[in-house]
Amino acid sequence: MQTLRMLILLPVLLLLPAQVGAAGFFAAQLTQENLHRLPAGGLDAIGGSGDWLLTDGELCAVVSGADHPTYLALHGGALVDLWHCALANDQWSVAHTQLNMQKDQIPPTTAIQAGYDQRQAWLQVTGARDGLEASVRYRLEADRPGELAVETTVTRSGAGARMGTFASLLLHPRASLTPFTVDSAGGAGSLGFDQPDIDTSDFRSVLAAVGVADLQVLLGSRHLQPTISYAVTLEGAWYRDPDGHERPVHTFLISGRTFSMFGAFARPFPGIWPDKPGMLSFALGQLLDLEQGHSLIFRQRISASPRGDAASLLDRVYAGARVSGQLDTAEAGITVRDAAGTALTFARPDARGRFDFRLPAAVTKASADVRTPWGEVSVPISVSGAALDLGLVSTGAVATLALPQGDAMSLVLQRDGASPVFHDELTGGTVAGRRQLIGPESRRLSLAGVASDPATLQLAPGRYRVLASRGPEFSVSEARVELRAATTTALRIAPPRRVVATPNLLGADFHVHSGVSFDSSLSPQQRVRDFAAQGGELLVATEHNITYDLGPVVEDMGLDGIIATLPGVELTGMARSAATPTTIGHSNVFPVAPDPQAFMGGTLPFEGKRLGQVIGDYKRAFPHSVFQLNHPRSEAYDDDISFFNHLSFGSAFDPSRPLSQAPNHVLLERHAGSAYRDIDFDSMELLNGESLDLYRRVRSDWFALLRQDQYKVATANSDSHASSQLVALPRSYLVVADDPANLDTGAVLAALRRGALYGSTGPILRIDLSGAGPGDTHAGSRATLQIAIDGAPWVDVNEARLWLNGELWQTLPATPGARLSVPVAVSRDSFLFVEVAGEAGDIYRVVAPGFTPFAFANPVFLDVDGDGWRYGEAARQAAGAD
Repeated sequence: MQTLRMLILLPVLLLLPAQVGAAGFFAAQLTQENLHRLPAGGLDAIGGSGDWLLTDGELCAVVSGADHPTYLALHGGALVDLWHCALANDQWSVAHTQLNMQKDQIPPTTAIQAGYDQRQAWLQVTGARDGLEASVRYRLEADRPGELAVETTVTRSGAGARMGTFASLLLHPRASLTPFTVDSAGGAGSLGFDQPDIDTSDFRSVLAAVGVADLQVLLGSRHLQPTISYAVTLEGAWYRDPDGHERPVHTFLISGRTFSMFGAFARPFPGIWPDKPGMLSFALGQLLDLEQGHSLIFRQRISASPRGDAASLLDRVYAGARVSGQLDTAEAGITVRDAAGTALTFARPDARGRFDFRLPAAVTKASADVRTPWGEVSVPISVSGAALDLGLVSTGAVATLALPQGDAMSLVLQRDGASPVFHDELTGGTVAGRRQLIGPESRRLSLAGVASDPATLQLAPGRYRVLASRGPEFSVSEARVELRAATTTALRIAPPRRVVATPNLLGADFHVHSGVSFDSSLSPQQRVRDFAAQGGELLVATEHNITYDLGPVVEDMGLDGIIATLPGVELTGMARSAATPTTIGHSNVFPVAPDPQAFMGGTLPFEGKRLGQVIGDYKRAFPHSVFQLNHPRSEAYDDDISFFNHLSFGSAFDPSRPLSQAPNHVLLERHAGSAYRDIDFDSMELLNGESLDLYRRVRSDWFALLRQDQYKVATANSDSHASSQLVALPRSYLVVADDPANLDTGAVLAALRRGALYGSTGPILRIDLSGAGPGDTHAGSRATLQIAIDGAPWVDVNEARLWLNGELWQTLPATPGARLSVPVAVSRDSFLFVEVAGEAGDIYRVVAPGFTPFAFANPVFLDVDGDGWRYGEAARQAAGAD
């Protein structure tokens, strides 16, 4: 969306005498008449017409319009974009206010006002809930340039439920922003990059993550240029009586990889109370409330740095010695720790390798842990004055690997059984003591065979085993290379060659994310490069709630004709409502047209509506679109994401019960103003990612639907959000012309709706039932099933499983290259489903870690009487009528 907006606004911006920054302070709602005042925001910018812009000329902020539902909320009024106006470097996600720390207690927005003069600009969001009025005032001031002051006032104005705690929630799912937690008061609550693993469904897990830190630095990806980092500081919270007298209240921070929650208790605790809240504090908090006319004041300040580090922000906080030095590389991250090992700050060198940072006033001894792609070194720090120059710091021996050019491939390098991390953010952070790769980080290096591919890598010297792959249709090449320090060595490895012919099978992934989604920091360019390296042919962009098209990126990289794209969106139900108490789950819709000037790219409103109503809205707006139910089951902390876990009302789909009985009956309910029911989606993900356990759960649901004459085309998709998650695996093979350069969108959509589709994590499967393929119907009670199984030498298959009417019918031995023939005879209308599976061998485990060789075909239907296929209740009723 942002790329398209930049293209549209560029002529307008070129005609202006300067960027918006030259105009100074400004705050107003964006309309078609003043939309030119909105500078290009960057990859994560979602604001558009109807939203509110606040700027001092240096920092730009967007608050969503009151009628724009915004992540978790049925309404707007949330801070959704924050960037340097002239740099288009927005990586902010969203900030919400919450009563009682509950996501379903975000006060609905009732009004938004704004104003500005020569010295300041302000924007105020007012909301109300349960007899409480919440006002959030954002302010930019001349005497504190580039800092956004945020003051929230919650006042009891009427009767209603208690408010014992208040929270300001900052979302950064999947570490789309990397948190660096600091306790500026003394360091006891500092975590640095080492974050806890929080299960939000377990209060004990949440309680264990409560701390007293008052400052959260959120780092954007260094691979999204220009980059950015944010410092969110909790200045304090106060209880105010109607006479204006204020008393401080206890505050806290719950910091994790996916969110940061600054909070406060509604009233002061009695007597002497521990600074760090525990079980007793939160138990007592349940009894607290604001009296009529009394208020809670909660003050924060947000600043941003274009250096994408913590040091440039914390230097404004710390008053100790300034430390500087020179690295022999710019590819480094520097974590500074005190003598006790507490993380103090994090710096990045400039393009020449120069770095500097400030220490807290009381710290005289520390260490600078320098992390590079080829290793780590620790530099002791001992200061006795106001400044210390560490001089030249060597980061250790490094070797250079010259990469092959002109061929698409995915490279895995192994040294001593371990693989280096490519596109490393160089923070070295952990979650519960374990490293988790984020965004661009991956143990695979993708090459797309285009000019923008990296030419060299810098690695630790040593002997490496290198594997080159290109998806399941290609061979895997292997080479050995020895890298020597201060030497460039060419990687000589044969490019993967096609070993499996797939005529009229188009490899598609209908569920792909990039950093446009609020839970990813992966650049669209790297996303496309990953897709090309895996041999994918049709990529559907499905960013969370943002309608987007990766086509311009593909074209700009010179990959049009190799990769075809369709624009789409993943409708991500996050807001609970009376109509949908547990949301509508997640669904993809494609192809749909983006609107770059609209909020979230023009995604249609869907929160607070039943799934069937949303399907109807999209079918009216985009009659040829496909509506796919995503990951119907999950084991996530928050099972709102999986529709069959809750059916919007908190009860899971029960495959043992008919659709007419509770809880399944809600799928058949009719909705006012819509011809569509919740069950009327076109397709559903039978296989999402690598989990075959979840596949089996969804297959049980899917069989239950088929037995009741509800055929939803089964798809297989990656749902990849990060480079470390394989994209285009699993993939859907559509039975259409295998020609991305001349994609026939109509034929693709027709094949998908019909079910002419196979899902695969490697094996190439084809079936034919006396002329009928997947999704087709065979007329008659007898037929011969032909099964063809192919695969690359590194993809194993050892059995084929045949399911008849949802029951396992036959298990047959099978191998790649096998051609099986099975006679089929039935006495009633039936459906036949085929799977093949194998074991993950040594090479497969390296190329596709976590996966198992597996493939399925959409069912073939048998219409015994030639009167149309009917298996379930409709067939029984027809039999009774006869």
